[in-house]
Amino acid sequence: MIRADGRDDFTHREWVISFEKAVRDFKEELRAQGREDEFVGAKIIYVTLRFGDLEELDWYLNDCIELKKEFPDTIAGQDALLSFLLAIDR
Repeated sequence: MIRADGRDDFTHREWVISFEKAVRDFKEELRAQGREDEFVGAKIIYVTLRFGDLEELDWYLNDCIELKKEFPDTIAGQDALLSFLLAIDR
């Protein structure tokens, strides 16, 4: 995401907070229209592209764990994308 001043320095925590607000706002809009049963919610799957070294992957895994602790109802889990792609390629 990009800030109003053009900077692209949103932290993952800020992104999750913004995501939760967007979901709340959307649910409120539907509720106001009497359509709240049309949307139950949304969750985030934290996806890591496995192109970095082990230290980088470890950082992302720990980041995901900390976000899951703070936002347990929003973070569904973590996935390492390249391991899945490599399994398909074999």
